[in-house]
Amino acid sequence: MKKVARLVLFFSLSFTVLFILAAFVRYLIIRVDLIRLLPAREETPLPELITAARWALPFAVYVSLLFGLSYAARLEMFVPLSIFCLVILAGGFSTALSLGLERAGFVPPAGDTVKPLGGPGLILARGDTVIILLNGPADPRSPRVVSIPGQALVYQETPRGPDNTIPALPPVLFRTAVPWFLQSLSIDFTLSG
Repeated sequence: MKKVARLVLFFSLSFTVLFILAAFVRYLIIRVDLIRLLPAREETPLPELITAARWALPFAVYVSLLFGLSYAARLEMFVPLSIFCLVILAGGFSTALSLGLERAGFVPPAGDTVKPLGGPGLILARGDTVIILLNGPADPRSPRVVSIPGQALVYQETPRGPDNTIPALPPVLFRTAVPWFLQSLSIDFTLSG
């Protein structure tokens, strides 16, 4: 009985720590992706937190099950008993968190504003193309100067694209491309979630 109690405590702690760490890292990734979009939109952090927690749930379950099985082997527990305990614990934790995250989606959002990134004269670059926003990123219709390789600088007082639409601003690059191995792991956890 003492070994079962130690296994329950170990699984609970490892699941909690892994879930919190994975949700925090995923939340930061989501926030960076949202910050990259110009112009900045008003956002509340709750939907982003829920999305990050939903992504972190299967990760925490799988990794804590592996840690729990390893710990049970070190304790030399009876194998069917340890597997039964871990399956019950994983099912209980994942069901409780899934229901909690589903209910959290019904909470009305609080007003939260995102400050725009940069100010007047913000320079956005993608490859060799450069756009300078003269009034800053808060107003997508603001005048801009565009530098395209092999062409003269273009001043656009009111930027217009095809069919008189305002062209979208390129996202701000804060990071390099994620390696395919990590992207495939992220896709697998998202699909299993």
